[in-house]
Amino acid sequence: DILMEGGSISFVIMFIACLAFYPGNITSDTVDQIAQATGEYQINNAHPAINAIIIKLLMSIWNNPFVIVIGYSMFLSFVLTRIYKFLYEQKVNEKFLYISLLVFLLSVNNLTMVTMAWKDIPFTIALLWLTFEAYKIVKLKDDYFKSVWNIILFIIPMTLSYFLRYNGMFPFIILILYLLFLVIKSKVKFRILTTIVLCFASIWTIKGPVYDFFDVEKSDGLTGGAASFAAKGLGALIYYDGNLSEEDLETISKLADLDDLREFYYAYNIDTYSFQDIKFSEGIDRLGVAKIYEMYIKQFFKNPDIIIRDRLDGSNLLWSYDTPEGGFNYKYDSGIAYPDWVKDFKGFERNNGNSYFPDSNILKTGIEIYQKGVNKVKLLDSFFWRGGIILSILLVLLYFVFIRKVPILPAMYPTLISVLFWFALMNHQSFRYIWFLYVNTFFLIIFALLEKKKTK
Repeated sequence: DILMEGGSISFVIMFIACLAFYPGNITSDTVDQIAQATGEYQINNAHPAINAIIIKLLMSIWNNPFVIVIGYSMFLSFVLTRIYKFLYEQKVNEKFLYISLLVFLLSVNNLTMVTMAWKDIPFTIALLWLTFEAYKIVKLKDDYFKSVWNIILFIIPMTLSYFLRYNGMFPFIILILYLLFLVIKSKVKFRILTTIVLCFASIWTIKGPVYDFFDVEKSDGLTGGAASFAAKGLGALIYYDGNLSEEDLETISKLADLDDLREFYYAYNIDTYSFQDIKFSEGIDRLGVAKIYEMYIKQFFKNPDIIIRDRLDGSNLLWSYDTPEGGFNYKYDSGIAYPDWVKDFKGFERNNGNSYFPDSNILKTGIEIYQKGVNKVKLLDSFFWRGGIILSILLVLLYFVFIRKVPILPAMYPTLISVLFWFALMNHQSFRYIWFLYVNTFFLIIFALLEKKKTK
């Protein structure tokens, strides 16, 4: 009964939030992938193709973008139910289970994020699921791999995490390395090795037969967007008059005119380049992702002060109370931000017979009052929307795990590695990028408390 109630509570609360923003918080990127899913464009990997395929499958059930956020809500409800089922079986106090679930669901950031029809939402849910499965491996040890069902439920979030975000390959890799470590001392070596092989087979199947079936446009590798943080760092070298040779200057000039790179550089926002007439994205494609990375690494050793300063200035958005002037600290990150795009998407609406712009209603008004109330209190605003505070809590938890020898470190691997690479690649803070940090840290604290209680 408690499991049915928990699952129902999760879905009902999320469904109400989704109704408030009907048909969902649709961004420009979402519309691009909906256009791919409906056949208006060919599915491609400019944004992860797997998300366009998921959208395509969902909209084949109901041709309405609302089905996307409902699908994501059901996904999160499924994962939460699995977690709370396990906690219940571990004899965790029922009142604590109910209270913690409600605190999680009614947190203003979580309540808002479930309405987002975008890849970062299923990625965060998949990473939470993966974190939970890693925790179960720590708890159950060899017994975990004796269940075929457990192995299947490990492979699914491993695969989803890998495909739903480009940096999702890092949690995949670190857990594969962890499994290889377990093989050394495990009595079920064959089952663990089989799990590893099946993980790679799942990746191959999607990249091969599945992508072929859905006619995904072939990609030579990482897209230009994956190199934008490094390209911005090259702009910083011009802005701060770095120690550059004539050859360096010639290479960087292929990215954009050097005077333009100096004029439009801004530490807190890559978009000051992207939305200028210098056509920064074209420069990235022209110079090439591999060359940009090569140049960036070279300059890290040649001009470390400038490269590190550029990275740390960007991270200011994690910590400061107020967003620097002209910097982006997207909170709800919803809707269409630019008038020209709105005009284009209104046409897209007419062609596809759906609404993509949430209308006002009493539910939406209520949630917006809640959001604005939180915003008025600086401490609450920072707690819910500044990743730096939760990152601090995560690091304190990591210290606690080491000092108190709480055996949950492998469960922290997906979050820690994701934070590391997200921090290194960040151009500006869009909250949906770091939602996984909030979600995983919440449950890692619960897992740590449960293990500490058992070791007293």
